[in-house]
Amino acid sequence: SALATGACGLATPVAALERARAQNAKSFGIVTWGGSERCDPTDPTCRQNGRIDATDAPELRVPESRAAITDRAVLDFSLDRKPAGSLAVGLYGEACPRSVQNFIGLVRGDLTTRVGEAPAGYDGASIVRVQRSKYAVCGSLKQAGGIAEIVVGETKPRFRPVTPDLNDEAGVGSHDAAGLISVRRGGGDVEFAITLGPGQTRELDRDWIVIGQVIDAPSLELLTRVNALPVNRYDAAPLAKATISASRTEG
Repeated sequence: SALATGACGLATPVAALERARAQNAKSFGIVTWGGSERCDPTDPTCRQNGRIDATDAPELRVPESRAAITDRAVLDFSLDRKPAGSLAVGLYGEACPRSVQNFIGLVRGDLTTRVGEAPAGYDGASIVRVQRSKYAVCGSLKQAGGIAEIVVGETKPRFRPVTPDLNDEAGVGSHDAAGLISVRRGGGDVEFAITLGPGQTRELDRDWIVIGQVIDAPSLELLTRVNALPVNRYDAAPLAKATISASRTEG
């Protein structure tokens, strides 16, 4: 096989060098989709072999409103550190007031639940799991907020991130359409889920509640790209960095 001279004059297989270059490229934010340099398969302008056939993507429609939309938010996403689009969200504040209040606080970046805490927010948060044509989960806050506390019996303070208050809200309807926003049932968590496919997602109905929805077609285009992200087989985490680059309230 082909060899190249590496450090200390030792011969190194060219294939090994190519693997090292690919790994270095990933470290600097250049995704080598599928192990070779090609265009982003989530981008509809991609025409190389990374492209996912359009017939594999379900047709999505903006869901009908299930309750009064009282609050609106916009979350800008980046894929592989490049702008990918925005998620325009309408929230059911009358039906789920406490869950929506927590979500809005994280969007604004000022959520606290105890005196003296640094605030938590969604800016910089990552998509942590993508179940193809079902849902994506966003969490892993970069701005986790919180406070350092002294714990009896420990020599060092323990840092506790912001944790939303618990609640007993039931949510609005089932996870049976694309573009629904949901949070964990009972509260106490900063993660939220977005449904990606038009079918029923019963595994979410048990532990998550619907508190809002996307409100425009460009948001669905972004969800189509998220749905196409390559993921690992262990925990369905995206192989490319997918983050909320900025978030804000509107209206």
